[in-house]
Amino acid sequence: MFKPISALLGSKRKNKRIITISYDIFAVTFSLYLAIAIRLNTWVFPIHFDEIASLTTTIVVTLACFVRLGMYRAVLRYMMLPALGYIFFAVFLSSIALALSGFFFQSFVPRSVPLIYAGLAIVTLGGPRILIRTFY
Repeated sequence: MFKPISALLGSKRKNKRIITISYDIFAVTFSLYLAIAIRLNTWVFPIHFDEIASLTTTIVVTLACFVRLGMYRAVLRYMMLPALGYIFFAVFLSSIALALSGFFFQSFVPRSVPLIYAGLAIVTLGGPRILIRTFY
């Protein structure tokens, strides 16, 4: 096993949880950016306060769903496959929060973006958890 990975696996649970939450924030942000970029067919687009408010709402709802569903209490190496259903459910609620926050904040979130975001978020949030469970 690689030395950085073994050091990470041997670290305290609090540190692992901080890393997992940080990655989830990055994954939600990346998924939303990529969903908008795919929809608009461009990598550069203006971001205003309304879009940042929608992103913040989406991140908070996603993290709250993960906390409520126990995703940060579970040890990733021993996570069972039904936990993937929780990821699907949390991403579903997150995409609904994205659509509603885009509506209420009147931010530029095209109607197809929540669907694209949901697919990307499932891959970016669920994929690493499956890989960690598979290999370690």
